[in-house]
Amino acid sequence: MKRTLLKFLVGIISLLGAYFYVQTEKENLTDLALDNIEALAQGENTNLYCFGEGDIDCKGIKVKKRFDGIR
Repeated sequence: MKRTLLKFLVGIISLLGAYFYVQTEKENLTDLALDNIEALAQGENTNLYCFGEGDIDCKGIKVKKRFDGIR
């Protein structure tokens, strides 16, 4: 009886320890991942002009020249 109770208590303590370890584990993001998140959060450039027909993708259309950031 004492041995069974001891095994049970050791199991419970082990499970609690594993639970708290997983809960306190932090996920570190690299600078590259943070840059990617920031780029996705900024959205697409609205100052975009497309000219001609060609191989460059611009707003879903294949064009010859694409100009970004023109104001």
